[in-house]
Amino acid sequence: AALYGFVCLCGAVRQVRLRGFSDPEAGIHLVQKRYVHSPNLRAAYAEVIREARVGCGAEVDVAAAACILYQCFRGGSEPPVDPAFGNFLYAMHLWLEEEQGVPLKEAWALLAAFYEVLSSTVRVAGVADELRPVLQKAMERRSKERYAHVGEFREELNRATKWEPVPQTFLGSHEDAMSHKGRQDGELQWNLSPWRLGIAYVQRAVRILQEPGYQELRRVVVRRFDADIPMDLLISFSNCFEPFSSSGRKLQFGEIELPVDTIAEVLNESLEANAIVVLRFVSELDLTCISESYDAQAAAKVLTNVLTQNTHVEKVVVRQRHLGPTEVRELLRALLSSSVEYLDLCSNPLTKAGGEYVAQTLRGQDCLQRPVPVVVRRLGLRTLKLARCELEDSGVAMVADALVDNSSLESIDLQLNAAGQQSCESFARSLLVNCTLKQLDLGRNNISASAATQLMSATRSNIVLQTLNLQDNPLDFIHGEFEDWTRALRSSGAPSAASSPVRRGSSFRECTTAPPGCCLQELKLRHVGLSSEAGQHLFDSLATNALLRSVNVEWNNLGRFASGSIGKCIASQRSGIEVLILRDNHVGDGDELYKEMAKGFSLRGDGAQNRTLRTLCLGNTGTTRKGAQILADVLYRNHLPALESLSLFGNPGMGSEGVAHLVDKIPGDCALMSLNLAMCNIGDEGVQALAVSFHNGCPVRDVDLSENNLTDSASSALKAVVEALSPAESGRQLRVGAQVAALHRLSVVCNKLSLAVVRQLQAKAGSHVTLLAGGNG
Repeated sequence: AALYGFVCLCGAVRQVRLRGFSDPEAGIHLVQKRYVHSPNLRAAYAEVIREARVGCGAEVDVAAAACILYQCFRGGSEPPVDPAFGNFLYAMHLWLEEEQGVPLKEAWALLAAFYEVLSSTVRVAGVADELRPVLQKAMERRSKERYAHVGEFREELNRATKWEPVPQTFLGSHEDAMSHKGRQDGELQWNLSPWRLGIAYVQRAVRILQEPGYQELRRVVVRRFDADIPMDLLISFSNCFEPFSSSGRKLQFGEIELPVDTIAEVLNESLEANAIVVLRFVSELDLTCISESYDAQAAAKVLTNVLTQNTHVEKVVVRQRHLGPTEVRELLRALLSSSVEYLDLCSNPLTKAGGEYVAQTLRGQDCLQRPVPVVVRRLGLRTLKLARCELEDSGVAMVADALVDNSSLESIDLQLNAAGQQSCESFARSLLVNCTLKQLDLGRNNISASAATQLMSATRSNIVLQTLNLQDNPLDFIHGEFEDWTRALRSSGAPSAASSPVRRGSSFRECTTAPPGCCLQELKLRHVGLSSEAGQHLFDSLATNALLRSVNVEWNNLGRFASGSIGKCIASQRSGIEVLILRDNHVGDGDELYKEMAKGFSLRGDGAQNRTLRTLCLGNTGTTRKGAQILADVLYRNHLPALESLSLFGNPGMGSEGVAHLVDKIPGDCALMSLNLAMCNIGDEGVQALAVSFHNGCPVRDVDLSENNLTDSASSALKAVVEALSPAESGRQLRVGAQVAALHRLSVVCNKLSLAVVRQLQAKAGSHVTLLAGGNG
């Protein structure tokens, strides 16, 4: 904006001149200063220039303005001196030294050299591409090839740089804001919403907001920006407001006061034109809800500009935006200067090249091989999601190797990237050194049993890793192989990450001072081809592991051979499992699981308890009526006092008799709150037993009776369940420990209840019970 005004000044004040461009005094000063050291030569040169002067015109002003702008863009460097000017200086030197007494009008060599200077072309270099042709034309020494006047030059500058004149109303708007006109709700407000803010507007606003005399302006209201505001100017503007400044000044976008937590709060029809400005004030950026008009390149450009030197944003989600390695490079570089802690790039085709860029960023390196700006902070990324990014095994391996030099990342998701042997080898090496990674997700890849064994062995020397997900990998352990794999799970006395915390950024020496041993707290082995033999080794190890809190082995090939070990593990005093998912296995066949569970508690005495197990999922495990009865006795004897959720869905062998025995034995003072009996063939008789149990004080608050062939004959029993447990209806209060509880949810989906009965149940439930009754009537 200041340069724009100066260009206008060059057209009005004819005294503004530069070297040799038809202004003798400027030319004399320049040459005397830079090229001529002898006083005699200076005086002689001054005479030459004065004698050879040409008339001043508008084209001279254009050249002067162009040279001044060139110097501004080049940090004060003057336009380059071409050979013609050097030839002129040499000719002048010969005339002064060897041709003394020759009149100037007859010094043909000197005059020819001077004419060459006036006719030669200035080569403009080192400025932005859009400015080069404009300045080149303005600085042409042949007047016919220059702009005719400064006005024409100004118009071309406006077109190339997006500069624009600002109206007088805007120029005085800050003074109006400082007066009583700008006072809103007791504070001074500068309202810029009437104008579309371009470069000149924002530049002036930044200057005013940075002046001490305008600190009382506590709020600035904006509505629309030009799309091509330079990044450095945008950052300067953002830094005038909270949260980037401690001044307490607020920026208001339309009716919304910034900053905001989520992008949904500012998502409207005008966001796209203001994206870079407004999104800098959003702490959680989810670009999946941005218009599809943003292609991959545009989305990456917007996000890169938003993240650059942004100390406010914490979470970024860019799922399914077709970002390739080219688009993600600049984005990752911007990440180095931001405060982002959570980055989700799932379902983008990063490929192996993108994996290399991610690895370089995790090391704190610039993936563009450019000098890292001074403003770059230490990378603070804690969560990185790269699922379905086509990284391949080698790309995942590069990311894994980078964790050796990373001291911030705590969670990484690499599902569906074809990771295999090379990836596991790299992670095994990194886990020996890395002291921050807590969650590693390698599910749905191509990891084999040998690769998983190598990875699991490395966890024995890592006291930080808490969650390992290997689900849906073709492990397919062969005979004896799983024993080596589970050796790391056996208790070794190592402290848990919770009891022995490691600071973020701890050194390798600090990490290795702790005793070795696996500190995993969550292990996911869903659908990995575990056999009964492998399951036996697994649960034999878990029976002595007090650190592991959650185990998921659903949808494997576990059968009766593994059932005994599972039962013993549940009854073990040394097991620390809180969540155990056994669904979609055959562990209930023959009731071996329940028999060993009861036997294990019995051997420990009547008061034996598992005080850690909170969630037990036995859905679709082949549990029979007999198995349900044994489980009921375990619950009745209070062997599982901490159990809060019990899932037995998909076990039709239980029938109404097994369910009746189970619910009848549930103690009224136990912790059980959720009971899933869907698809258990309980029929109307089972509901009757359930109603009696609830009436007698069953503490369950969430019951699923879906797909159990319930008919209208069970309506009275269902009403009794709702009525007995609804505080508004019965005035009774159920206690779970020290807490008052009521039935929250009852599901009777996909049964044979008539529409009339469903409506009666809905009326009885009222607002106290959530009733799910679809698929009836």
